[in-house]
Amino acid sequence: MFSLLDTNFLYKWKHLLEEDNRYKIGRPFKVPDILINFLAKIRSIYSIPFRSLESILRIFSGIMGLNAIHYTNIFRRIRNMKVVNTENNSENIECAIDSTGFKITIRGDYLGNKWNRGRKGWMKLHVIADINNIRVLKF
Repeated sequence: MFSLLDTNFLYKWKHLLEEDNRYKIGRPFKVPDILINFLAKIRSIYSIPFRSLESILRIFSGIMGLNAIHYTNIFRRIRNMKVVNTENNSENIECAIDSTGFKITIRGDYLGNKWNRGRKGWMKLHVIADINNIRVLKF
């Protein structure tokens, strides 16, 4: 659809936003899905925090005169994104499945143990990879 550094979608902002809001129930989106996808790619490559993504979006909005959203909305939209595999191969694929856990908070375990908090702040990631081509199929 577009490369990571290609920002031509910013010029089609209104059209893409109307398309995303066409069948949406509830409050309409302020930014199109393609921009959220762009921010998610930047976050995955450079490990940028969500507040920095908000700053990047504010810079784009200041230059282009577009709407910006808060970092919590960016987090929610990235979390609810649907990952779609566009390849329709009918061949058999040899896969490997693995999972790991990530600590999503930077605080230490001392406070959690001291105040007897039950929530640990871990996120589990499952990855399905193609063994022959060494590529990620789903996560």
